[in-house]
Amino acid sequence: MKKLLLILMIMFLLVSYLQSQEDYEDIAGFTLWEQDEEQADDDFEDFFDDPFAEQDKQPFRLKGRAFEIGLLNFNFGLSNNFISVKDIFTETIVIDFTDFGTRLKGFEMGFDFGIQPVFFNINIKDEWGFGLDIAKITTFGNINISGSLINFRQADYEEFGIGGGAFAEVGIPGFFHINNVWEDRRLKVKVRPAFYSPLVYVRPNMSYSLVEEANGLNLKIDLETSVYAPFSIEDIMNGGDPLSSLDIALGMDFSLGAEFPLFNWIDVGVNITNIPFIPAKMNHSLMIRGELEIDTSYLNIQDAIGGKASIDDIVRKMPGEDEEILTYDGNANYSALRPFKMVFTADFRLFQLLDMFETPVLSIIPILGFAVNPMNDKSRRGSIEAGLKFRANLGNIFIPTIGFVYEDRMWQNSLDLVLNLRAFELNLGLALQSQSFVKSWEGAGLRIALGTKFGW
Repeated sequence: MKKLLLILMIMFLLVSYLQSQEDYEDIAGFTLWEQDEEQADDDFEDFFDDPFAEQDKQPFRLKGRAFEIGLLNFNFGLSNNFISVKDIFTETIVIDFTDFGTRLKGFEMGFDFGIQPVFFNINIKDEWGFGLDIAKITTFGNINISGSLINFRQADYEEFGIGGGAFAEVGIPGFFHINNVWEDRRLKVKVRPAFYSPLVYVRPNMSYSLVEEANGLNLKIDLETSVYAPFSIEDIMNGGDPLSSLDIALGMDFSLGAEFPLFNWIDVGVNITNIPFIPAKMNHSLMIRGELEIDTSYLNIQDAIGGKASIDDIVRKMPGEDEEILTYDGNANYSALRPFKMVFTADFRLFQLLDMFETPVLSIIPILGFAVNPMNDKSRRGSIEAGLKFRANLGNIFIPTIGFVYEDRMWQNSLDLVLNLRAFELNLGLALQSQSFVKSWEGAGLRIALGTKFGW
């Protein structure tokens, strides 16, 4: 009897076990062993189909700041196309003026300085944002002397001069997105209206001509230059108080930008800077005029042989002869515009192209555009902007950028470093620059920029 009960109990347990296995198969469709085996086969195949299938394509990336404030950001640059560091540290400095007229085509020097005491930005989940740039000061200037003038070489008409300006401004940068522009991709739009006031504005209009005529040479040098300021320059020249004639000129322009992801590995964009809207009207001006003309065709050979010739015979015009060299005006009503620039860019992200990461790690950024600077002489007001930059983005923490560009009529070889700890960010920029491509590698100019940001 006991054996029969034991056999019945074993049979009950066996039937219960088999029934549970059947119920599991009805629900899952396969046993646990079969499931593990199929999953292993799929994983094995996927690994060889996509070598990164089992890897995390999203590397660590520090979050951006929702709010930031920048303090005491500045930049300073100085450059020329003749003397480099290599020349300064030689035992003997040799100046060959024929270089100006042949190899260099003139002497050029430029400088720039800018400071931004404080600014802040607010970013709402990378959807939209705005900020405020307070009391930003930018200054720049250039000297361009014709190579033909330095060497007294024949030239029909060559422009040269000294130009530059200084501006104080308040800007309101912002950005937003337009969704579903193309295939569920969205367009990022950046806009920055700015109110600016010129502190000084210098426009050159100098020219040089040396023409061979039938009976001699004709030399003409025109030294016209216009200087504009928000106060009476005449009062300053006479030792007066400039604040008594202070007349602040206020203008408005705005900048636009757009970025669009054509594919997951390339963005294209455009940045348009200082689009004129309301020009600043400057009333106080100083006009510098001076014209020199020498014509050797008026030289009498017989008088020259007899020692009776005079320099007055060939000097047809001297500065200040027909008009005042300095002319002041308190009602110039001149429209002062800031330099305009339009640049197209592309951001090629190599690792995303190779499907290795979903975030930008290494980028190649070509640049192409143009600029118009009304403070250069007429022949140099328009220029091409072009170049190539290489950027690495290591977790949005360390971002180095190497650039080789032609910008603001200068060749620049730059290194920009960003150290971002989210609560604090340090920006440092260094560049070798020159109006001459060769001199830009020899230390004929240097530019440095430093900036800090705080936020979270």
